[in-house]
Amino acid sequence: MSLPALSLELIRSMAERMPPSAGPRRAISFGYPDILASEDQLFELFGNEVSRELRFRPDSESILKWHSAAALTNRIVESRHFFSLIGYDLTIADIARVRGDEVLVDLNEPLEPALTAQPFDLVIDGGTAEHCFNIGQAFKNMAELVKLGGCILHINPAAMFNHGFYNLNPTLYNDFYTENGFTMLFLKAAANMVEAPQLIDVPTRARFKQLPVSASILCVAQRVSQQPVRWPMQAKYRLNPTQTAGPRP
Repeated sequence: MSLPALSLELIRSMAERMPPSAGPRRAISFGYPDILASEDQLFELFGNEVSRELRFRPDSESILKWHSAAALTNRIVESRHFFSLIGYDLTIADIARVRGDEVLVDLNEPLEPALTAQPFDLVIDGGTAEHCFNIGQAFKNMAELVKLGGCILHINPAAMFNHGFYNLNPTLYNDFYTENGFTMLFLKAAANMVEAPQLIDVPTRARFKQLPVSASILCVAQRVSQQPVRWPMQAKYRLNPTQTAGPRP
């Protein structure tokens, strides 16, 4: 998974909406969050105090090749240290130890109580949910990890065929989070996420035409009430349970 500059801008804006913290906030990322941003972009977003202390991964070349992002930069920031610079203690969870220091988690299954006992200020899904066959459970798991006042960020495919098991629709995020004690802060599609991002307004329920090839959905939701996570009914049917004739949503 990866975090282009656009997603880092969202993370910065989320911090401004969270309750004050006496120490580092707690964040968890599902998959190692490769920072796909240039040093100039990081300076613009976070200033000199952060950009002058950056550390870089010795395997930057192979990471850039994996993401087809060699034109963006020649050095990849070390993510755990980067998050410490912007005020987060970062936990990285994955199905395998890809980079060596991940907490092993299978999002297809309910989470272990030890992980849910201390919820997080920030939960990051930078492109993991679509690879989980039991995607409803994956969303439930991630939502349960968000503390009251905390936020979750999703970056998932909307038009990336065979990238994962699923391409996702805006109504999934809106219906799931608004039915489970969250408020939606941001929900848009994006094309050319890494090199030249183009944000696209998308409706939460109404049908719309096809998005550009390789478009993603970006979602930010904030927990505003503490309640058990439940499976939502699609708003299309919840708001019109008898399916009476009328304009197609």
